[in-house]
Amino acid sequence: MYFILVTLLLLVIYITLLVREARRGRRFFAAYRERLDRFVGNGAFIARHVDFNSFAREEVIHLSRQGMHILAHRVLLGVRAAERLLTRLVRHLRLHTETAPPGGESSRSFVRTLSEFKGHLEATRPEMPEVH
Repeated sequence: MYFILVTLLLLVIYITLLVREARRGRRFFAAYRERLDRFVGNGAFIARHVDFNSFAREEVIHLSRQGMHILAHRVLLGVRAAERLLTRLVRHLRLHTETAPPGGESSRSFVRTLSEFKGHLEATRPEMPEVH
């Protein structure tokens, strides 16, 4: 119901505008209306002459290729970041392995203390006769 009323109202406004323009001998907002007419004419020309199916297909192919390129680039950046991290880790491990043995200084002092204790035991132990 409202749709019909709105349509009739717009029709009455349009007819009133045409009558007033005819009495004045001039169009209201002539420059804007001419620009709008040119824009609508260009749109109608494009709608009649452009093959939208082919255009849409080409655009989808182009956008999918571009998307795959962006995705591959992001994956490559991730792989390079992982490579840098692993390279730093390997460098760190090599430098620390070459400068100190696996046990470190604490195991050397422990081994040295055990050797001294063993030598002290051998020096202070009395000789045992052999039992036959």
